Amino acid sequence: MAHLPPEELDRLIRESGLPRHNDNTISAPRRLKLELAKARELGYAVEDEKDEVGFRCVPAPVFGAGRIAAAISIVGTVEQITSGNLALLTKLVKQTAAEISQVISAVPETAHETRC
Repeated sequence: MAHLPPEELDRLIRESGLPRHNDNTISAPRRLKLELAKARELGYAVEDEKDEVGFRCVPAPVFGAGRIAAAISIVGTVEQITSGNLALLTKLVKQTAAEISQVISAVPETAHETRC
């Protein structure tokens, strides 16, 4: 979502809403946009119990041909992803996403059309 064009993000929010899953869920469009801008700037996000209480997720985008091609993430319980290891895990997720991006970008565009 962090790399969607603003008009597409607005449409998505308008059509889907921002359903609240728990007290940590972002349900205000303005706050969501601020969080997405931060994620864009950092190259990753930290989902700290926003969807499911007791779980954290660190996603990062994978780019190919200058646009989002995929995403990777690590998900764990709050006991597994802690303030003590969060910096290392975010670094590893971001680094791995960058490495995958390099591989995907090296594949000719026509190769992506092949169906598995």
